[in-house]
Amino acid sequence: MVSEIVYCACLLTLNVEEPPSPRAIIEAGIKAHGGQENLAKTLTGSLAAKAKLTVGEIESSVSWKETFQLPRRYHRSIKGVIGGKEFSMEYAITDGAGWICQNGGPPKEIPSKEMKLEKLSLDRTWNAFLAILPNNLTDRVKLTAAEKEKVNGRDAVAVEASGTGGKVVLCFDNESGLLVKSKGRMDNPLVGKDVQIEVVYGDFKKVSGIEFPHRITSYVSGKKVQEMEIERIEFTKDVPDLLFQKP
Repeated sequence: MVSEIVYCACLLTLNVEEPPSPRAIIEAGIKAHGGQENLAKTLTGSLAAKAKLTVGEIESSVSWKETFQLPRRYHRSIKGVIGGKEFSMEYAITDGAGWICQNGGPPKEIPSKEMKLEKLSLDRTWNAFLAILPNNLTDRVKLTAAEKEKVNGRDAVAVEASGTGGKVVLCFDNESGLLVKSKGRMDNPLVGKDVQIEVVYGDFKKVSGIEFPHRITSYVSGKKVQEMEIERIEFTKDVPDLLFQKP
């Protein structure tokens, strides 16, 4: 009887699969999104999107067009309604310097010192989140397993990545392997303190061989502050210089 119990226990042990390592989870995510070479393409291109934003009691709805060549430069043209008032804005940032036009007014240079502009950092550029996924596989980043989560009603595995830029938790869908959520802490200039930021990705569509989310929802300290829908996005080898020149 004892030998039978031991035998069954051995069978159960043999049939239990080892969970994938944090590194293997990220590698599978990169592959699911289209592979490292394809993800690098997401740094250059253009898009059109619309979003609803909530900051305190103020609600806004905006639409914008964006052309980007990261980390060097980006150009945005934005129209919308903030607190019931219409507004428009166009601006471009190149290597930490730029210009801005507001509500049809003349273009003005953005004072880099006052605006604290610096050369763009990919980890602080919202649409570079897929391109920097492979950076988590370098020796400078420590990977550990994090608690599993439900994201968009589906099971997801999570990995905590700790590096020179702090800590971030990356959640990948159990079945598709796609990155469906990221969260971490960062300084929020609006409230003047460190806050918890969560970004949830959904509505994935293939663009140039890349599985890219077309719905992105952001939360600050658990409260939804932005829901964005990408209407069009394309990745290109280059972008026109004229867009970044002050009118």
